[in-house]
Amino acid sequence: MWHRGVFLTIGFVAVAVVHSQNPVPCSIKPRLPGQCVPENQCPHVAIKSAQERQALKCNLGSAQGVCCQPDKVFELDFSQCGYGGGYRAGLSIAEVTEVPWIAILLYRDAKSNKFVEDQCLGALISNQYVLTTARCLNNGKKLASVRLGELKKSTSKDCGKIIKGSYECTETIDVPVESTVIHEGHRSGSDLGLIRLTRKVENSKAVRPICLPIQQNPDKPFGYNFFEVASWYGNSDDLRKEPLAGMGTTECQSKVRGLGISVDSEKHLCTRITNGRCALTESGTPVYQMADMGPHNLRWVLYGIGSLDTSKCSARVPTDGPLLSAKVEHFVPWILENMKS
Repeated sequence: MWHRGVFLTIGFVAVAVVHSQNPVPCSIKPRLPGQCVPENQCPHVAIKSAQERQALKCNLGSAQGVCCQPDKVFELDFSQCGYGGGYRAGLSIAEVTEVPWIAILLYRDAKSNKFVEDQCLGALISNQYVLTTARCLNNGKKLASVRLGELKKSTSKDCGKIIKGSYECTETIDVPVESTVIHEGHRSGSDLGLIRLTRKVENSKAVRPICLPIQQNPDKPFGYNFFEVASWYGNSDDLRKEPLAGMGTTECQSKVRGLGISVDSEKHLCTRITNGRCALTESGTPVYQMADMGPHNLRWVLYGIGSLDTSKCSARVPTDGPLLSAKVEHFVPWILENMKS
């Protein structure tokens, strides 16, 4: 299923590391102070126009930097993102450490004051941020915490054979939520939300961010054909993985037209299940694929956040339709603008 030739030229973002030693003051605009830093420490500048980037240039001694908002200064380090288990064809129960970016959203029940789930997932995209759907942050419930490192829901400790390794056990962690941001266009197809955790989590075999695509070659079409998705489908106690195939926009629109859904090729990623079995339906389900970051260096990259499942697996609208996801590439500027140190 891995095809080296189908991937576009992309960059990646993973861990946000604060870097503010010996700050050099500058002005972004009148009365708006900034901090002059190397461009790789101000990642949201990369999504601005060439004219805007030029206007932000500043001097760092013998080198040039960019004038960055102080709360936007963090260095992008993609050396640790996207490491998980190898690809195994067909529907399968995930093994220990195979999907370390999977996140379960936990809500505070008003009556019992206990944590409850609401079929909402997300993807850990840095050591302090989780990407999910706007629907999961705008459901009238109080989001309290995010559970990371989960595999088998009935146990707090998961044990098994590490891919190409020894038999090991890992434990889940619950991290409180500090704040959330809902995409301002969530009522018009931009079903995306961002969660900031109260603390940075350490990378481990069971918890690790997935890579984000920073950019793609604009001269090439969106040509990714194969994906993978992971969720606790239905009442499953085990995290399950399912292969997905890409679906063209025209076919996708024809299958959901009767549901009153308008497919936007820029905002939406359409996929279908390929083996007739189910592992979908939870909002915020990460849709990902492997990409080549160099010789013998394959990483998992996040391409979609599941928004609406219209396949036969869906409990809401079961048809032979697609899994409709927010296309992550399109929303990278919004994601970076809303991340801070």
